[in-house]
Amino acid sequence: MGVEMDVRTRVWRLGRYLPITALGIAAICWLFAELAIWGEAGYYHVSRLAVMIDPTYHAMNMFMHLNWDHLIGNLQLWIPIAFVFTWLTSNRHLLVVVLFSHLSTNVIGAAVGRFGFGLSWVLFAVAAALVVRTIGIALQNASAETVQTAIVTVLTPFLVGLFVIFLLSGGHSDINHLSHFFGFLFGGALEAAYVLRAHTTTEPERSIPARPGL
Repeated sequence: MGVEMDVRTRVWRLGRYLPITALGIAAICWLFAELAIWGEAGYYHVSRLAVMIDPTYHAMNMFMHLNWDHLIGNLQLWIPIAFVFTWLTSNRHLLVVVLFSHLSTNVIGAAVGRFGFGLSWVLFAVAAALVVRTIGIALQNASAETVQTAIVTVLTPFLVGLFVIFLLSGGHSDINHLSHFFGFLFGGALEAAYVLRAHTTTEPERSIPARPGL
């Protein structure tokens, strides 16, 4: 009985590090493409409020890309970034970052009339979260104030750069630069809350692994 429980515990712990959420999201995106369920630039020609409260749009537009090049380009970045973030946190944590940043960015985008398709703003959100998590690991013995300063210092140039790109595009580019900005902002902000909480409590969400796989 003891051996069986020990094996089950090891399997459960190993499962926490398998990128199930990341693979699941990638698989759904690929399935949509195989079924030729594509997004379309300027897809919505209705009121902004209608899009903001449309559950179908919020549930599907993350998985719908404009074409195969769009999909593959996103997945080439999604796979390594989401896998590493899962390894440092958990599948559930990745899912929380994805849902929060996706829905928040969607609502704001719809409010200003910028509707988009694809995984890109979620990718930016997880990338920002990974940067923040890495800072937290590097400064795990520092004070919360030091960590907060480091996070702001590192993220600010990225945010400024993304916003400048949006301004230079004039808001008329086929690339949804505004959603990239908000995705990065929301992903970084949410992860900062987790990291800073870990510096002010004796029970962080997950201890920092001593070496890969532990």
